[in-house]
Amino acid sequence: MPTFAELDAIRARPQPAYPQYGELRAEAERTAPRFVDPASLAAVGALIGRRGGEWCTAVLGYPYPDLGRGGITVVETHLLVLADRRGLDPPPPAVVLRWRAAAADGEADKRRRVAAAAERDARAWQQATAGCQVPLQVRANTRGRRTDNPHVREPLRHAVPTVAAHSGSARRPRLHPAGRALCETPGRAKPLRLADELTDQPATCVRCLAYAPKIRLAEGAQ
Repeated sequence: MPTFAELDAIRARPQPAYPQYGELRAEAERTAPRFVDPASLAAVGALIGRRGGEWCTAVLGYPYPDLGRGGITVVETHLLVLADRRGLDPPPPAVVLRWRAAAADGEADKRRRVAAAAERDARAWQQATAGCQVPLQVRANTRGRRTDNPHVREPLRHAVPTVAAHSGSARRPRLHPAGRALCETPGRAKPLRLADELTDQPATCVRCLAYAPKIRLAEGAQ
């Protein structure tokens, strides 16, 4: 995506990719009305709707900002009218094409990073639960969100035992109650708010992942 400075620069100095621009701009400046004619706005709006923003960008030589406040000037509006009358269909400015290509590359890179993160999550969950003695479910935290991956905006997911479990030594076991996240202490004043719905996605809470291979069935649990 271009910066605001780059957008301001191309707006101040358009970069059209067709040879008729100079002549067309001069004619627009010479023949454009001094003030906006409210009666003509509907016709101009219809023209823009018919031609589309892509065509407007190509004619103006910079990304079309639409009509209204902060939009195009009277001269630029007239420039579009003249270009339409001549039947011009110029290509987009080269710099706009470069920005779009860079944006597409950025999106593709983001998708690759998201896919790689999902693969790491699945691998970590598989390793944590391999040989686990206690059946686990995964529930999303309704309030907490992940902070370990800037490319993923999603709730933190916790591992939840379906029966009571213990970790630690036999002399001083730590209880993990059924239905509570593995990372929670039993006496926590405000239990985590977990979603009622189960998910087939891997748990992503690092503390839950650390406890998963260490837990065992609590005495009397079935």
